[in-house]
Amino acid sequence: MKSVEKTLKIKTAIENAIVAKNGTTNILFHLQKEFPEHKNIQKLFKEIFNENPLIEVKLLEVKTSYDKRKKEYHLTALNQMYKQLVEICKQVSNNFDCNYLIKNLIVNELMEKIFNGIESDLLENLRKEIKNKLFKTSPKREMEYGFISASPFKLDTTEIFLNVFFESITKEINVEKLNKEINVLKNLFLII
Repeated sequence: MKSVEKTLKIKTAIENAIVAKNGTTNILFHLQKEFPEHKNIQKLFKEIFNENPLIEVKLLEVKTSYDKRKKEYHLTALNQMYKQLVEICKQVSNNFDCNYLIKNLIVNELMEKIFNGIESDLLENLRKEIKNKLFKTSPKREMEYGFISASPFKLDTTEIFLNVFFESITKEINVEKLNKEINVLKNLFLII
């Protein structure tokens, strides 16, 4: 399988896990659907990931108490962030397909972090992208009155709105778990 095709399949699996397609955020489930030739995706995961830290942050969940072999790797923090960003999009604009827009923004930012190895703040990058997409502003002509510029008196309400909203997101989601999920996705490309 060519690396471009493999990358697209992994990207599709990540998208499906983030939006909880088929009612699950389990990345293993979505990877198994994209890579049916791999008989046991879970075995590949087990070889590279240390399970104890993943269980502590509830990224790895044992499916049943009687069958320890069945495990699920849930991307719940990414899914929760996706849902909240879709809500803000719907509140602000009726012109966009918010589910599609937010899914693509999140996955594109994740793919950039994964491939370029950029250690940047995902939420801050998403805030900038959402501001650019939803609140497109045209350059305004500034008028000056005498020697005082009018610009210091302007108030950017979209900036304030986004800052308040993203501050509430960071309080509601588990940022540590979000970072763990991103690290799992980074390592995903090493094993498949």
